Amino acid sequence: MATFRIMVKTPRNDGLYYAYIRVTHNRQTLYMRTDKMVSQQHVDRNGNITDPYVLQYCSIQIMKYSDMLNRVAIADWNIHQVVAYIRQGTTGICFSDYARKYHDKMVIEGHARNARNYELAYQNLERARVEIVEKGLKQDYMRMT
Repeated sequence: MATFRIMVKTPRNDGLYYAYIRVTHNRQTLYMRTDKMVSQQHVDRNGNITDPYVLQYCSIQIMKYSDMLNRVAIADWNIHQVVAYIRQGTTGICFSDYARKYHDKMVIEGHARNARNYELAYQNLERARVEIVEKGLKQDYMRMT
């Protein structure tokens, strides 16, 4: 399970600090820099941010990240995969690619019969998607003419 913390690192030349979200997963840590900055007055002795607007923004981001990660199995991921998934967002996730990887994992673990059922399921979904897209294109073409 990944954990998050809002923090600052070293100040810039002008005395402002970038707000970072520290991501920790399986005892590995990476920092994600945000576009928010705080002054020295909004950083306490322990390096915690006290600016309510920056805290609110970062807290909302952390809630989004937690929600994203709770929807996938990340136990076998390293910290770089977790952060890449967070930065990528939900766009670009291909169900078919995921299903194929899951199918391969099931075969390796010795669940060949169940894997075959998953294989048939995602093949049927792909076929149905193609039919829906083709039907939709035909309907769009009919509307245009």
